[in-house]
Amino acid sequence: MLIAAYVGTSGEIVDYFEPGSLCLYEDLSGTWVKVGEAPLSLQPDMPLGLLKGKFVEATEKLGKKSRVFLAKELRGILRVFLEEQGFRVWKSRGLLEVQLSDARRQEEDALAEQAALDAALPQPDPVGDPAEGNYHFDLMKILSEGDCHVSRDLLMPFLETVSFARLEVLCDHVPRWFPMELPELGLEALVPEAFPGDPMTVTVRTVDGGRSVPPGRRPGKSGCSCGG
Repeated sequence: MLIAAYVGTSGEIVDYFEPGSLCLYEDLSGTWVKVGEAPLSLQPDMPLGLLKGKFVEATEKLGKKSRVFLAKELRGILRVFLEEQGFRVWKSRGLLEVQLSDARRQEEDALAEQAALDAALPQPDPVGDPAEGNYHFDLMKILSEGDCHVSRDLLMPFLETVSFARLEVLCDHVPRWFPMELPELGLEALVPEAFPGDPMTVTVRTVDGGRSVPPGRRPGKSGCSCGG
């Protein structure tokens, strides 16, 4: 597992506005080894856009991609930036190596819990030969059953974890989050002409017409309560 953190000159995790670097650690045979480092200098009075730009640039320079970030504080705008980039943020406590191992355990527990929740949700049904990667999902039926589901929670686990060619979604309107999330996943929605409120089948596929390449669950991206 790869874990990122902002580490000061003392070799311990510090506040983002103290001198330090963004570091990436990997567990290699039971020992945490630093496998990436990017200089980062932030000031509390920086404009928000500049602050975000420097932070995003540093995380991109780390090379290998981590989904876990250890931070001294869990509040503030920098946490928002991290979650927008797909990190799950854990609060640091104690010595660095101990914190890295604790964060790994917390992350593994969180992933196992999320997997159990996803498995309990209704799943799209394969259409024809499963090897062809075509699926159908009756979103109208599931939402009408009144189990407090929203379309994003139902579909995002599939879109983020299953390699598919086409997903046909039966619905009465295009989910409002499609324009925000599908492009990030390399997907597009083909929407037929229909009167508002009438049943329609929206086809989700890759932009190039191939098979999707799911990124895995992205922390902070699901769990929307906005419906749609």
